[in-house]
Amino acid sequence: MWNLNEIIEQLKPIEILKPKKVNFKNISIDSRAIEKDDIFLAFKGEFKDGHDFINEAFNKGCSLCICEKSINKPYLKVLDSKKALKDLASFNKIKSKTKVIAIVGSVGKTSTKELLKSYFNVSKINFFYTQKNENNWIGVCKTLLRASSSSTFGIVETGTNHKGEIAEIASFLKPDFVIFTEIGTSHIGNFGSIEAIFEEKSSIVNFLEDKKNVIYNLDNPIQKNNFDKNKISYSKIDPNACVYLIDYQKDEYSNKLYLNVFGIKFKVKAPFWLNISNILAAAAFLGSQKLLDENYFQEALNNIILPDYRMQLEKLGHTNFILDCYNASFESIKFAIDELNTKKGKKLAILGDVLELGIHTESLHKKIGEYISAFDIDCLAYGHNAKYIALANKNIQVFENKEELLKTLRSIYEKYDWILIKGSRKLKMEEIFYNLRGLT
Repeated sequence: MWNLNEIIEQLKPIEILKPKKVNFKNISIDSRAIEKDDIFLAFKGEFKDGHDFINEAFNKGCSLCICEKSINKPYLKVLDSKKALKDLASFNKIKSKTKVIAIVGSVGKTSTKELLKSYFNVSKINFFYTQKNENNWIGVCKTLLRASSSSTFGIVETGTNHKGEIAEIASFLKPDFVIFTEIGTSHIGNFGSIEAIFEEKSSIVNFLEDKKNVIYNLDNPIQKNNFDKNKISYSKIDPNACVYLIDYQKDEYSNKLYLNVFGIKFKVKAPFWLNISNILAAAAFLGSQKLLDENYFQEALNNIILPDYRMQLEKLGHTNFILDCYNASFESIKFAIDELNTKKGKKLAILGDVLELGIHTESLHKKIGEYISAFDIDCLAYGHNAKYIALANKNIQVFENKEELLKTLRSIYEKYDWILIKGSRKLKMEEIFYNLRGLT
């Protein structure tokens, strides 16, 4: 619930036409989502200007508009609507007294978020969270606007593809905890180096009130070299970490994990597609807050569901497909190949371009080719940069045209027991499977 006087105090508008109401349900930046007694906040985006949809918002029942122009309906005029959105998001987080967990990294943010979500659901802890892939500044604002006095935690993914974005988000997010997943080569073309990516992502720590509330990956060299021992560490290999993997047993569909969490040992069974490091990251946060219960954690692992195209299992005839085509990086492709390699029978990987690599495009695609060549896995490469994947192995077939790839795949897929489809979002690699299914 939003109070008019509180909003005016926060925004200090330059013009006011007060509505009859003083309390409002929600604040929305999407006129299509407006409901009765909501507030519509209009700002100019990259493609559309919210001011063009003010009438639509009022027609849908909004009671107040926050905008940068004068109108003849109840409104608060501000100099900068974007700043107003950030200010209200930050105010709502503080007002709700919710503890915010920011998740930062190149890969694994969504998996870690989904596991914490599942755990909080099982353990009946009230929370709000990042929906879909809303991890830029607008998405983080929308997430914070959902905070309420009944929320104990907020789980917030924070993403970046250019310098300064994390600091911009953190300035109004003001996280209470930061979980770092693996930091790797995603968007390296925009930053130039892993070191620059780490500098960008780790800038969020400057906005923590308690600098010890950092959960980091001890297996990630750049994190190990830059974070001190006063912070909370997790590892698959290092028993000096606060949380570490003692041992594990793997089969085609699951991993049995033996964990040490702050000196307490327990075992759980996890789905094969869930990265063990992300499980450890979630356990490290929960353990650090004395919230970790073995039975709840097992139930959370049983219930977790990842969004579409993230290690999604499908079947066509006797052939199993793994659709991991929401996005791609060098590190996530390695993980997917490792998982494919554990499967029984004949295996094929269909690998698409990794984008936003800049001057590293050729070398990282070549490394992908070298990596998969070490396994007994056939490979088809698709996209403009696919030729670089094939530099490492002349047996890797290259396709720049999706129809040509499909033509080949239709004639061979039935001889495989497992097929991985992996590539950047822009390539829409899932179409390969759905086209194949529609023609059989």
